[in-house]
Amino acid sequence: MFIFRNELLTLYFLVYICLLLLSLYANYKKSKIIDNTTFVLSVIIFILFIYSRDGYGVDEPTYLKAYVDYVSSPSNFRFDYSFRTLYWLLSVLDVSPTAFNEVIVLLMLAFVSCIVWIFTSSQSRSITLVLLLFSSTYLDLFFNAYRQAYALLFLLFSFSFLFRQKLALFFVLAVISFGFHWSVLVVYILYIISRLISLKWLKYILYTSIIFTLIALFRPLGIIGSIVYIVNFLPSNLFGDNLNRILMYLQSTEYSFYSLNLFGRIPTIMPVMVALFFSAFFFESIKKSRWLPLIILLSVYCVLLLEMAFSFRNYYWLLPLFPFLCADFINETEAKVKNTDVSKLIIVGGLHCSLTIISFFSSPLLPLMFRFS
Repeated sequence: MFIFRNELLTLYFLVYICLLLLSLYANYKKSKIIDNTTFVLSVIIFILFIYSRDGYGVDEPTYLKAYVDYVSSPSNFRFDYSFRTLYWLLSVLDVSPTAFNEVIVLLMLAFVSCIVWIFTSSQSRSITLVLLLFSSTYLDLFFNAYRQAYALLFLLFSFSFLFRQKLALFFVLAVISFGFHWSVLVVYILYIISRLISLKWLKYILYTSIIFTLIALFRPLGIIGSIVYIVNFLPSNLFGDNLNRILMYLQSTEYSFYSLNLFGRIPTIMPVMVALFFSAFFFESIKKSRWLPLIILLSVYCVLLLEMAFSFRNYYWLLPLFPFLCADFINETEAKVKNTDVSKLIIVGGLHCSLTIISFFSSPLLPLMFRFS
């Protein structure tokens, strides 16, 4: 935990507590004015967070070098079409290499803010945004995994049009999302499957996923070999180079969940366990949420692949959906009720504050970003 190891992080922690309390109060009073004010304040604070760092996340220098190389030689760019288009746009706008990383993250922040505004009700926007921004998942996406971050954001944007039956725009955004990170296709497939499963079976699948995740915390499930065997039968002419990429990740254990010892795995898996136990315990309250079926199926997908390389990044498709599920949980009250149920606000606020201390303010990225040891 780095809260008291750096003065800036101590300040940001105190500001986070204030924003969390303000957003919870706005939801309790169902006040649009307080909610919108807190929403804007949260955006401003995160902009300050972006510009107050004097270091970079692990992969940020790699993306910066790729941008410098792209500006000098566009033909040698090795990333997919959507990321290439983003780099082209930044180069056309004459974004300098010194400003590149900040601009990339600011664009992400703008996308996240728009997505929250679209998906959540008028008194829940600030709490949803605070839950998203002050999470270890978004910290890693914003300041490390750029491609997956943009794929996720366009995925969420595409869902906003899918939910409104605007299929043409949905497909356009889905294609853009795939161009940032090919594994986003799994999320779309699981979403389609989730629409075909009854709530009764979803509950059984959720319980099974919890059991598997608890077992996987202590020992590998040993399923990865069977998955590799199945993948080898996929037609290479259909998947192209992506098939070789899939096999490479499946057959490598580099940076897998099990490269950590037990004391490293526990805080890493904690946000996942909170999301799963929360979903199970409050299933009846959130069973109408559009996010619940997808979260459940993603949890199964992720736990089955925990032995692969960079396995925990699979959860980066799941965990960003959890704040939207929390917003649905909080707002599952009668419209005529004047104030939101306090117990729900305490549960969500308490869980998130605990997770933020354990994960966000204990992230190994922070010493790199703020240059302290």
